[in-house]
Amino acid sequence: MTDVPFRRDVCDEKLVVRKDGTMGIPDRPGIGIDLDEAELLKHPYVRTELRHYRGDLTNIRPPDAVKYYEFE
Repeated sequence: MTDVPFRRDVCDEKLVVRKDGTMGIPDRPGIGIDLDEAELLKHPYVRTELRHYRGDLTNIRPPDAVKYYEFE
């Protein structure tokens, strides 16, 4: 449910989440969306380090945590 603020400008995707938690499957050709290439050019790619690769996602210990064991 979180994404870049310009998502609706570049993509006409319409996600439907039902009250029971299921999602509707688009019945349009392909993956069911169209991209606006002119709008995409306004938002060039910016490399971002993902938390998965920095270790932030799995390293949930506080900075002052004490090591009780070492992995071998």
